[in-house]
Amino acid sequence: MKWIELGELCEVKAGQGAPQHKEEYSEKGIPFIRAGNLEALTNGNPLDICDKVAKEAGDAKGLKLQKEGSVVFAKSGMSCLKSYIYRIPINCYVVNHLACLTVIDDRLSSRYLCYVLNYIKPKTLINDLSYPSIRLGDISKMKIPVPPMDTQKRIVEVLDEAQSLIDKRKEQIELLDDLIESIFYDMFGDPVKNDKGWKVKKLGELIEVNPKKSEISGIKDSDLEISFVPMENVLEDGKLILEETRKISDVYKGYTYFKEDDILFAKITPCMENGKGCIAKGLLNNIGFGSTEFHVLRPKNNLLAKEYVFHLSKSKKFRKEAENKMTGSAGQKRVPKKFIEDYFINVPPLLLQNQFAEKVEAIEKQKELMEESLKLMEDNYNSIMQRAFKGELF
Repeated sequence: MKWIELGELCEVKAGQGAPQHKEEYSEKGIPFIRAGNLEALTNGNPLDICDKVAKEAGDAKGLKLQKEGSVVFAKSGMSCLKSYIYRIPINCYVVNHLACLTVIDDRLSSRYLCYVLNYIKPKTLINDLSYPSIRLGDISKMKIPVPPMDTQKRIVEVLDEAQSLIDKRKEQIELLDDLIESIFYDMFGDPVKNDKGWKVKKLGELIEVNPKKSEISGIKDSDLEISFVPMENVLEDGKLILEETRKISDVYKGYTYFKEDDILFAKITPCMENGKGCIAKGLLNNIGFGSTEFHVLRPKNNLLAKEYVFHLSKSKKFRKEAENKMTGSAGQKRVPKKFIEDYFINVPPLLLQNQFAEKVEAIEKQKELMEESLKLMEDNYNSIMQRAFKGELF
């Protein structure tokens, strides 16, 4: 199998800067993919959540459409450590943090290119961890295995089938998430219409938003190890990955504080729209610090169960209203604290909230079994990929 430099097979270029004014965007415009949008690859299609730029605005700014079938991935910023790689299905704009590879040689299939880059991982080209970046020249010099076209097609067919099985299992897991939301509405009614006739109060009366870290000021200079949670370790399905620890003295200034059983709500676009959030469980020494792009929600006065608050914050209606209240420029919009504090919430009996929490726990156990099965599928997929690009599959 020949190994050929990408620059011989593809046009390697970067995207362009995004328009900065709201009037330059339109629901009927051309998709503009940012590095952050590619995180949706783990839970949907990036095009489902990216902003749309009005064609007139794109022309005025001199934006160039990237061709359908081009392969894009982050070449700078923290996203380039994650290797989200995407084959764009239509002509669209991409941000300047993305590298764009357009096949120009009939020896290479763009679908095969997307798979092989996911195997080789361009993040190995990163040259500066303080501000991760990959040079376009280094991408052009990167070599990939290029078998005959008929072999490429067979590899793509096998990997497509394996990926389809993985996607179906993920859909089944997502349906369990939908079931939780359905149970939420069945037990508590529409949180906007309040068709159950519950008492209504402002959320800020019932929860503390962003508790002050001064409550642990007595240990702020200590070497006590606690959990550290960057944004990427909070997933769209409510999972929290606890793999980092730091000393309190190193994170007390400059990061968001929370403790065991607090609710983390991602306030920045597109993480908020993607549904990032979790209940903080299993924290080392019951304390956590993390991204400044979290709002921390903590029920008080024993009127709300944490599961009720969390699933309210995960609901589509809550997220949609939060999206409408975001402030800031395109690409840097955030949900203000005041929106959460002023949000009117139904207050059902605590007993009913606890019954809901029990149902959620049972469904979460089902999800765990499905996720174990998904892990086996993904391991098999990775094994097939490894054999394919070593020339051992066909």
